[in-house]
Amino acid sequence: MEFVDLSLDLPPLKDGEINVWNEAYETVESYFFALGLRNRLALNRCIHRVLQSSVQIISKSSLPYTPTEVVMNEAMKLVADWFQRVLDVKLPEHRLAARGRLALFLGGMETRWQQYFLSEPPWPEGFVDAMRKGYLTAGPAFQAQTMTPQPIELSSFVNSASEAWFGLNRIPNLKFFINAAIIALLLFLVYSLIFN
Repeated sequence: MEFVDLSLDLPPLKDGEINVWNEAYETVESYFFALGLRNRLALNRCIHRVLQSSVQIISKSSLPYTPTEVVMNEAMKLVADWFQRVLDVKLPEHRLAARGRLALFLGGMETRWQQYFLSEPPWPEGFVDAMRKGYLTAGPAFQAQTMTPQPIELSSFVNSASEAWFGLNRIPNLKFFINAAIIALLLFLVYSLIFN
């Protein structure tokens, strides 16, 4: 059993920085929780690993990144690297897409293999096989489809009413008087409802 050092080499924190680092911690905790990591010890081990590498990145960088930004970028990078090593597959854009997250779920990460999440090899064959099987079955096979426009079929009543209405365009004065009569009838009905 390997010993895990959970101490962080944080620089001395100024006023308010503890809240920023706490927000970063909660963000990466939520990310790992969304990936199916429920075991508290495994979760803390993974968060510690991300926070430790994020502290090193921030201490070496002169750019004004917030700890939350660095922590999330580092978490996604570590997960993608680990996933690529477990599956021996190159991930597009070095990101764990929906297919990878589904493979974690289908592979049983949430129920059986949590202690191996972000761990170093060697991994059990059953774990690697479950992850590969989940990754291969996670997405549908690509099929080219063509969509040709189809005419909209309306009922005969709608077709007749539409033809009659557009037929009135040939007699614009009649169309105006029909509209005026409809509006007058509506106003009369509203007036009679209100004042009677």
